[in-house]
Amino acid sequence: MSRFFIILILFCLCSAPARGATISLYEVKLIDLARVVYGDLLHRSYIFDSEFSRSSQVVSVNWKNLSNQKIELFTEDIFKENGFTLQEKDKVLRIRKSEKIDENILVYTPRYRSARHLSDILEKVADAHQLGSRGMSASPEFQSAISKQPEAKGSASSQFDKSASDQLAYECMPDKCKRLRSLLAQLDTPEAQVMLRAAIYEVGTTRGEGSAVQIAASLLRGGLKASMGMVLTGSNQLILKDRNFDAVLSVLDQDGRFKSISRPMLRVKTGGVARFSVGQQVPVLGSVSQNQNGNSIQSVEYRQSGTIFNVQPDVRLDVVDLNITQELSNFVATTTGVNNSPTLLQRTASSQLSIKPGEVVVFAGLEEQRDDQADSNLFGFSLGQNKSSTTSEVLLFIEAQRI
Repeated sequence: MSRFFIILILFCLCSAPARGATISLYEVKLIDLARVVYGDLLHRSYIFDSEFSRSSQVVSVNWKNLSNQKIELFTEDIFKENGFTLQEKDKVLRIRKSEKIDENILVYTPRYRSARHLSDILEKVADAHQLGSRGMSASPEFQSAISKQPEAKGSASSQFDKSASDQLAYECMPDKCKRLRSLLAQLDTPEAQVMLRAAIYEVGTTRGEGSAVQIAASLLRGGLKASMGMVLTGSNQLILKDRNFDAVLSVLDQDGRFKSISRPMLRVKTGGVARFSVGQQVPVLGSVSQNQNGNSIQSVEYRQSGTIFNVQPDVRLDVVDLNITQELSNFVATTTGVNNSPTLLQRTASSQLSIKPGEVVVFAGLEEQRDDQADSNLFGFSLGQNKSSTTSEVLLFIEAQRI
């Protein structure tokens, strides 16, 4: 036998209480210890549950000259340390598996924020790792659009995709579960949202007039009857403070150089992307594939062209930070290379700015230069050539109101 035990039980039957009892047990199962102590020594009635009877845990004890009361206390401590508890009812002692009173399971259903957002913060701040999640189905396109932070290899939270879950589960001590629940309540608040109102103009200017932003500032000074609250930062940005958005646009609409392209209004949450697009979808030749019969199939893709603005707000308490990307593009006929497909002419610019409630920011950055040349004739005689240069700028007026 690979394991053996020797049981030596010596009971002192003398009447002198000072001598007590001596018990020496080597690698005995818990159930054998219980039978010796409660059956042979204390003569107690007892019931062992199935988990205690099947327990394979072993102990070794060597008690010398101990009273019955101390032996009973030491035996109870051994059972508690091994996960069992003692209950007495009608003078019958019952030994059963202890309930886990030192651990708890916290299950939380997010109200406003995503499970991924809450889990990432708790993992970094409170070192709390999820046990698992109840998943929600999500399309592959949506999953691929979500940037995933690297997880610690082997951690519990790395075993599933938190971006498509609607519940969080944590195993923790009762006091830590209480702190986690309090922290979740503070973090799980409605996300800040902003209402973006914008107006996109195409402004035609000639040499000597200045930039489109400078022309707009000159018009607004006269049209709004006041110049206070107007800050011109450089030649491509103008900030209007405490101005009515509709009143600003009404002044510009009276000038023929300002051509209104679009006036979108979008509601977007912090960190989201608002897209303003004015243009057309142009068919462009794509890849060539073959069907089952070996025939070539030419695919056609549609590409957006025109005036495109992407605005990503970072909404704070007193200010909204805007990350703006603007694109001006158009397709022209291809003269070299693959002339069956048009060529995309594209210009992009990006900017970051802060805007407060009540402010209107005027932003320009993309312009197009046109040089025109025409012959001048009189009675069939050439008098020379007339050259003119015009510039077309795209002007963005934007207002952000926190919701």
